[in-house]
Amino acid sequence: MLKDCKWSEDRSYESNSSNEPIEFYLNGLLNSKSYDLLLGYFSSSAINLLSQGFAAFISNGGNMRLVINHILSEKDKIALERGENKKYDSPFDLTDLSS
Repeated sequence: MLKDCKWSEDRSYESNSSNEPIEFYLNGLLNSKSYDLLLGYFSSSAINLLSQGFAAFISNGGNMRLVINHILSEKDKIALERGENKKYDSPFDLTDLSS
């Protein structure tokens, strides 16, 4: 659980620092049903890196809200636009994971 997570002293997590956010995010995803994130930069590669945690989060009926800035890769921009317009290139139907 999150109470067992070793927190950084200043509660700050940054990539390429001694306080990498990976363990924090994995613990959060595995133990949450809702997740609100305020991110300076977003990359879908982070979702890939945390795929095990996201799989459990989705399986548990998780709901996520993200606040991100406008700096995105072209690939991520296209994916977000397609998601917004419900134009998925995926062979998977993610609308009903219980069946």
